[in-house]
Amino acid sequence: MSDAARHLADVARYAPSATITVITGTACPCMTSRDSANPSYSADWHRVNSSADACNGTGLISRTTTVTTVHAFFHPVSAVRDDIPRLAEKLSEIGELDEKDYMMFSPVKSDGTAFSMSGMAERKDKVTYDGKDYLVRHVFDLAVGANIGQWALLKRIA
Repeated sequence: MSDAARHLADVARYAPSATITVITGTACPCMTSRDSANPSYSADWHRVNSSADACNGTGLISRTTTVTTVHAFFHPVSAVRDDIPRLAEKLSEIGELDEKDYMMFSPVKSDGTAFSMSGMAERKDKVTYDGKDYLVRHVFDLAVGANIGQWALLKRIA
């Protein structure tokens, strides 16, 4: 067994569980800045185009929700921010962090395969851990080429 496979198997076996909820669908035309990194909903567009499909403020038509149980290691941002210089550097690029935020390392599905958080959208996808919901702020690869997973900054939903 390779080191990467052993790592994934250990995470699946020993790490606490969480659920990841990913919402997909067709982008609604009301999204006023669809090409930007932070599109926004336009209620005015729906008033003008009242016969169009309604996205109900989500920005998506024909929504599909997928919930996956994963195992991962979770650490409060405050526990690592000052102790690991490289992480502190990455976290400082991200900006506002508070004591309620977490970092999640190596999400792994129950079958021992890595769960990819690439493409998760901060505004609609979430991670539920220890009964609390978090938005995925940023995702980083743990080791380039080793395929041992990712780590992400989780922002607590108030």
